[in-house]
Amino acid sequence: MDFLFLRYKDKMSTKPQFDFRKFIADNWSGIDPLLSFLHQYGVADVNRPAVYKWGLRGSIPAEKFALLLTLLELETGKPVSLLPWLKQ
Repeated sequence: MDFLFLRYKDKMSTKPQFDFRKFIADNWSGIDPLLSFLHQYGVADVNRPAVYKWGLRGSIPAEKFALLLTLLELETGKPVSLLPWLKQ
C-alpha cells in the first residue's frame, strides 16, 4: 500500500503545466490577432490590457480558456488537442 502511495505522490509532483503563452502565440501570433478573433465571434469583454496581463501571469482565466478552446473548435471544425502546449 505504501508503495502505491509513493508512486502516486511522485506522479503528482511532476504534473505537467500548460504553456499559455505558447498556446496564444501558436494560435494567434499576438494580442491583436487574438482580439480580432474574439471580436469576430462577438466577444467584447476581453481587451488589450487583459490579454497583456494573461501574458505576464502566464495563465488565462478558466472561463476565457474554455471560450478560446470552444471558438477554436468552431473555427477549425475539430477538437483542439492540448498536448502541444503541455510541458513537464
